[in-house]
Amino acid sequence: MRKQKIIIVSLLIAFFTWMEVAQAASISTRVRILEGKVSKHDKKIKSEAAARQVYEKKVDGKLGVVDDLEKKVKKIMSEMHADKASKGDDKRYTYP
Repeated sequence: MRKQKIIIVSLLIAFFTWMEVAQAASISTRVRILEGKVSKHDKKIKSEAAARQVYEKKVDGKLGVVDDLEKKVKKIMSEMHADKASKGDDKRYTYP
């Protein structure tokens, strides 16, 4: 009877120990799966950030071109205004 109790207690201890090992293995597997997902998302975020930086540089370059064109248009308009003013004023409504 005494040996039966020792065997039963030993089996219960082994069973509970085995359950803890199985739970730890399950947790370890879950952690590895989550780490894989996190690294996958991290790579995606880094690639999107790099693509965004390239796009921002391209947009900044195009905005510089637009600014240059705007300056040229303003210069041309001021030249046209100066030419118009230098051609002579309309003297119809001036007093002698």
